[in-house]
Amino acid sequence: MLVSADIDYEAANVAGQSGVAVSFMQLHTTLKVLQAQVHATFLESGVVYRVIFSIAPPDRRRVLDSISFKGHFPIRQERLVEVVGNLLSPIVNQEIVVYGNKCALPEIDDGSKFHLVLSTNYNEEMWCTTVPNSVWSIPPRLALKAREPDSQALPYVDFSSGFSPCQLRGHRLDFLFDVLASSCNKIGWFTRLKRCFARKGEDYYLALLANCLSCFAREVLLEREIQAYISKEGGANFSSPAMMALGLDEVVPVNKIPVKISGFSDDLRQRRGQAILVKLAQQVLGSFCQTQLTIVNCRGAISAALRAGVDDDLIIKFFSAPMETRRVKMPDFYWNSRTRDQSIVYSPSPLGVPIITADGYAVGELVGRVVYVYSEVIQTGTNEEALLWATFLLEARKLLLQLSEPGACETALEEMFAWECTRQFKLREEHLPPSNFQLNSDREVFASALRASIFSQRIMYEQMAAPWLGLGEEFDAIMAIPKILDVTVKDNQVVVTTKALYCKDSRDNVNHLIGPFKIVIPASSSDGLRWYNQCTFSRPNGMNAPHVDAEGKACLGNMKEVFSQLLSARQYAAVVEAAIAFVEAANPDDTWGKHIDRWPRANFIGDD
Repeated sequence: MLVSADIDYEAANVAGQSGVAVSFMQLHTTLKVLQAQVHATFLESGVVYRVIFSIAPPDRRRVLDSISFKGHFPIRQERLVEVVGNLLSPIVNQEIVVYGNKCALPEIDDGSKFHLVLSTNYNEEMWCTTVPNSVWSIPPRLALKAREPDSQALPYVDFSSGFSPCQLRGHRLDFLFDVLASSCNKIGWFTRLKRCFARKGEDYYLALLANCLSCFAREVLLEREIQAYISKEGGANFSSPAMMALGLDEVVPVNKIPVKISGFSDDLRQRRGQAILVKLAQQVLGSFCQTQLTIVNCRGAISAALRAGVDDDLIIKFFSAPMETRRVKMPDFYWNSRTRDQSIVYSPSPLGVPIITADGYAVGELVGRVVYVYSEVIQTGTNEEALLWATFLLEARKLLLQLSEPGACETALEEMFAWECTRQFKLREEHLPPSNFQLNSDREVFASALRASIFSQRIMYEQMAAPWLGLGEEFDAIMAIPKILDVTVKDNQVVVTTKALYCKDSRDNVNHLIGPFKIVIPASSSDGLRWYNQCTFSRPNGMNAPHVDAEGKACLGNMKEVFSQLLSARQYAAVVEAAIAFVEAANPDDTWGKHIDRWPRANFIGDD
């Protein structure tokens, strides 16, 4: 049509809505060619800066015939039918009944037709509030009365103010404020007459209705587009069996819960992203809330999780973590969905249960009734972002259901740890296919070593509690050594008393008297091994033996490892025999051992 009318245009996309862009000079001609109905023109200093209009559908006559009215309206019905037919009929695809004041309203479960309720004169006590300063970017100009959404309906929210202009329940769309100003007493009688009888021309509140219906239609089309894409891609399963298994309704979101958002940009380009963020969160997590679902964009800041009860409403903290943790680089993909960029994100804290992808990446965590999202996974609302967000929400829902039982948090963490260990083993197998046999062998060795370590640890604890328990046979063996006089246990040590010990000087084959000893043997370590000479004669330099200093400490050399092994094996009789042999041997080439000739000569020559 535009081409045939010789109008230059180019494709455009604003807030996720496809359309065309034309020059301001050709706007009037374009609207005329498209058979657009202009509802309001906004001027500033005499210059047009915004026009609210609607475009008639191709089958305009059939659409207009499918719309009927009940009750009284402040505007002629033929003007209302243009707005409803142009904006609502294309997404409803069934007969529409519009309800004004002073008429009976339809039943909620009546699905034979689609019902548009503009009436404000029912349940007067409910209409106790007024609209904010703007409704989907249009100021109402007058104080119009409004009411809160019903608890079982799905409200459509103006994110800039948090106000809900309308709600959907089944096949019935109710406006929650006096959109046509039909009950406003501040409109003069002349204006009332003009609105009631005028067949054309601009009407501010008709434009307000058109803008609201346009925003509602945008939200519905957006929901359909996203769910169709998600189901097609398969990342998040929205098929009937899967949705029912999760407690969801496959056609209309079951969670009629209001959503409160904060911290998000008012940038027009991000409105689609916010709409997808809210719609999917409503559908997947709304059933966990009693009054409302809160979504806060923390913009990368830490936000502590307040202590909450099991019945408290959910809070989603976007782009945040409950405490400062190690930052990591975001991977290229989450759940086969490409991530927005390679930004730095948070890692799991010790406060909650992480939400993990199949590839082992932590994308968020659940702390009580707070769902943390580590990164800004959705901004402008592309299909890929929507798929990623839907998959995250489904994983969060599974975790919420899993943690609903007492003690489930610890169980979930244990299962995640076991799953991660298994995943790491499989990952190693995939990266090192030739060494699978070696890996299995290493597992068996590791398991065997672990069992042995646990057994040794148990034995160690038993020995620490009673180190000499069960050593009766060892003590009998010590007493059977010919050079032993006595053996006692004192202060966690074995004290052995010996007869006189002798040492031969290999240089001249002369035996020297070293003397009787008290040998102190510790429970395990060779560092505490001591030799104390009990002789009455003067010893060279106060030494206890040729290789034992005046304090009873020995220069063990290679013998230290031998003593350590025997003590670890609790072979104390062998330790005593080795200690005696150590005294009775001297190395004349050693600095200490060369002075063996200074010890008293024995009364015999040759071997003892």
